[in-house]
Amino acid sequence: MRKPANGLAKTFDLIVVGAGAGAGAAGATCAGRLAAQNSKAVDAHIDAHLGTAYHQVGTCAIGAVVCHDLAVCGIQGLWVADASVMRRITSANTNAPCIMIGYCAARLITQQIKAK
Repeated sequence: MRKPANGLAKTFDLIVVGAGAGAGAAGATCAGRLAAQNSKAVDAHIDAHLGTAYHQVGTCAIGAVVCHDLAVCGIQGLWVADASVMRRITSANTNAPCIMIGYCAARLITQQIKAK
């Protein structure tokens, strides 16, 4: 797993130290606590609390694994209809695009089956 701790520690340091007068004692306390800790402690804290809110997409991207009709390239009768067909993650939640993909997939698959 890639460790983003160094960049996050620098970002955290900039946010806390650069909080300005509006941050009050809380900003000074956080800055002092961060300054008192060594790099390993900061890395351990980041590793313990780091997470992602992103939904995984693109594992079967259209054009790479599936064709424009959501059929898996080279395998007859197999379609993919979920977030994995998206080439890039959306800037919002993936729920609505997944519903749209499922709706369109149902229409496309039905058309392909009826055509045979």
